[in-house]
Amino acid sequence: MAKLHLLPEARQQLLEWLAQAQAAGDLWAQSKALYALGRLSYHSFNGGDLAEALSFYKEGLELAQQTPDMALEARLYNAVATTSLQLGTYDQAVEAFSLGLQIAKRSEDKSIELLFSHNIAGFHADSGNYLQALTEFKKALTIAKEAHIEGYILIILMNLASIYNSLERYQEALGVAAELKPYLATHPAMTVALAELESQAFLGLGQAAAAWERASEGLRHLEEDGDERLTKEKLSLLLNQAGAAMQLGRLEESGELLAQAAALADQSQAEQLHGSRTLACLKRAQAELLELRGDHAAALHLLKGYVQLEHKIRERSKAAQEYSVSIYGRMQLLEREAQLERQRSEELLQANQTLRAAQSALEFQARYDALTGLCNRSYFQHLTAQALAELGEGEQVALIFIDIDNFKAVNDLYGHAAGDELLREVASRLRGVARGQLVARMGGDEFMVLQRGQHDATQTAYQILQALAQPLALASGDVIEITASAGLAFAPDDSLDATLLQQQADLAMYTTKRQQYNTVLRYSPELGTERENRLRLEKELRGAVARGELELHYQGRFVLSDRALDGFEALVRWNHPRLGRLSPLAFIPLAEQTRLVLPLGKWVMRESCRQARAWGFNERGLTMSFNVSALQFEDDDFVQTVQDALTASGLIPARLLLEITETLILRDLERAKIKIQQLHGLGVQVTMDDFGTGYSTLSVLQTLPLNHLKIDRSFVQQVQQKSDPNNPARFVLETILRLAHRLDMQVTAEGVETAEQLELLGQLGCDHVQGYYLGRPQAAAQIEAEFELG
Repeated sequence: MAKLHLLPEARQQLLEWLAQAQAAGDLWAQSKALYALGRLSYHSFNGGDLAEALSFYKEGLELAQQTPDMALEARLYNAVATTSLQLGTYDQAVEAFSLGLQIAKRSEDKSIELLFSHNIAGFHADSGNYLQALTEFKKALTIAKEAHIEGYILIILMNLASIYNSLERYQEALGVAAELKPYLATHPAMTVALAELESQAFLGLGQAAAAWERASEGLRHLEEDGDERLTKEKLSLLLNQAGAAMQLGRLEESGELLAQAAALADQSQAEQLHGSRTLACLKRAQAELLELRGDHAAALHLLKGYVQLEHKIRERSKAAQEYSVSIYGRMQLLEREAQLERQRSEELLQANQTLRAAQSALEFQARYDALTGLCNRSYFQHLTAQALAELGEGEQVALIFIDIDNFKAVNDLYGHAAGDELLREVASRLRGVARGQLVARMGGDEFMVLQRGQHDATQTAYQILQALAQPLALASGDVIEITASAGLAFAPDDSLDATLLQQQADLAMYTTKRQQYNTVLRYSPELGTERENRLRLEKELRGAVARGELELHYQGRFVLSDRALDGFEALVRWNHPRLGRLSPLAFIPLAEQTRLVLPLGKWVMRESCRQARAWGFNERGLTMSFNVSALQFEDDDFVQTVQDALTASGLIPARLLLEITETLILRDLERAKIKIQQLHGLGVQVTMDDFGTGYSTLSVLQTLPLNHLKIDRSFVQQVQQKSDPNNPARFVLETILRLAHRLDMQVTAEGVETAEQLELLGQLGCDHVQGYYLGRPQAAAQIEAEFELG
């Protein structure tokens, strides 16, 4: 029998387990912990804290519904239902039984079916619907015997004997009790309950001596066991013994026993006794004794109290019976679990087993990546440090850092589910190539391999890249091909510190990724110098706008038919105090990687709008354009930023042309469409820049509300190189022009550098041109002088 002083310790263990599960974000472990806490509250000393138990069960149920564990969800529904019954909230109980039954049916778990079948039978019994309860308990007993669930068999037999007593079918109650006796050897805790049932049956049959003996045995067992929780059982045994003494004519002894019962009832704090049938039986027995003694007035007084209490019980039973009928109509396979594990030793054992299982699950989650099953960053670093510490003389350890090239494009084009599928396949291929070596997912699309022994790590790295380059068929049916970049660092040559060695492999990988995808680079000290230079340039770029080091140059855009000026494209330059004037290629990629492109892009927008207004674009009908980065366009405040720049400068919105790339648009086509419509709402024009260099199709043009299309310079060069009028490049360009014009789009060709290119574009019907042949990018002062804009 579990000791009461262990309950606070068990509760503390469960609360600690719950905190661990919450910290790890493990919904299943949290739900299990709350379930165990609810059971502990339900079965605790002196009847349990039912309100607290219900609170734990409800919170656990909300979490279980977010996991795939249907059995756990069904058990929590059952716990909510049975506890609600105890509290008298029948509406809530019916709802929980109904929903739990649906889950139980889907789970196809016999133990869950038995759970609900038993509990619905118990509800019928508690509500006084004994005949229906008898039918349901017999069904539950059949299921329990078929499944060989001994604990349930025992409890169902106890309930059947109790119902037979309630129906005054005492001989049948004794027959069921006889079936129970073989189980007492393995379940001694049921001795008291069996003595209570048998003494009541003997009393009903008028066998007072046998009733007295069985009640006495039950009370002796209670005294020997010292379990203070069984108040209701002790009260029933005292009443049965008092009734037997009354039948035997031992009125004084009966009176003493009833006095003990009354004192026990008064002392008890168990809410379940107040208004119970046991208490009503006590009042009736006291009245009978007084009547036998001839004290009719006192007997009448007690009988009145008995009648009032019985009326209250019948009213409550009547309400419960109405819900009993409702439940029976909606459910057939419900049962309850309220008495299954009364023994605290079993309760604590189960809690400890669950706790150990949850701790094991948390430990696994702390070490391994949930998506791929590879070890995670922190555990890999621990194992790397351990490997370096054990490194012997002449031994070598290599770290291979792998990063998928353009992984974001997979997520953007195919969705995050496809991205996850790709990462799982990458993990599988890494295991295949680096068999026997430690493989980890460091986060995102980054992986690392720790290679020990005499293997050629460089060769392994190239084998990994070759394996990853094989086509992958997605579940959607799409086939994708990827590449990866890898960096190498070696111990002891490069470092014996795990963190530093990983940083070196990381640096080598990102260096080769910036230079050339799909290759391997070994770490060298020079890479550190390059990294320092890059960090220094990043730091200098952060203050470039404030120091006035950025400058806009402008390149003209012309109407092809008459060479008239149509407007300018603003191109940023960095007048670096140490490195001289830098073109965008030298710092824009860095700005995008560090998100500095956001403040830089905002400055370009405001300055180009200001300059256009100063040059009288509103009156001249000219347009100012500039490129918008992906980060700018995706910013939630982008449209408002454009509006602010126009307002501050006074430039008419129609005089502003924003250039966005097709790759940017395809990152999220629907979102891009909405943004473009919002810009049109301001009156701003939008063009697709570098058309033909990305993944778009001509159908995308029909989807988006664009004003202009800007053909990449590579198209112009291909058409010029192939003078045959029937060559494919010319046909493609003609098709683009016809489609754009049908969609009411103006077309600009950039990169025009020769008269031949200009003539050819005119023949094809191009609208505008831009390139060195007509004008190079120049500073504002030069533009003002050349075009008389001052």
